[in-house]
Amino acid sequence: MRRFALIALTLASIAVPSWSKPITVSGRYFEFAAIACPGASTCSLINQFAAVPRGSALIITQSSCVITSTGAAKIEQVFLDAKLVNGAVRIHYVVPTLVGTAAGGRQYSLNQPVLVPLQSKESPFVVAVFDQLTDITMGCSVSGDLIP
Repeated sequence: MRRFALIALTLASIAVPSWSKPITVSGRYFEFAAIACPGASTCSLINQFAAVPRGSALIITQSSCVITSTGAAKIEQVFLDAKLVNGAVRIHYVVPTLVGTAAGGRQYSLNQPVLVPLQSKESPFVVAVFDQLTDITMGCSVSGDLIP
């Protein structure tokens, strides 16, 4: 019970550290982002992930998240999306798993292989949708192959 409260408190209070900016080692790409969305039914990491560098492409192959909510709110769906240069959106559904209910809330996680291609200047984002208003915290990472 305390573990759940500690994770929720930690996610809600963290300032995204400098190491959360994209890291690329031998073509492998990794980025982490976190956000708190109090009193919401939808929470989005829409502007937290960096755009793919000019002249490059990114193929996201893994997405991982920890998502917490308060009260009786239940997660309905989670999307891993791509914000395209022309304003369109490409949507991929990912599957969260309820891993705990304690301290007046719920904790979900997901760790899923995906195949999301992004072109230069496009950026990934994650959206969680709940069945009612709740306090949401979300920390997610994306990883894959950066092609120069």
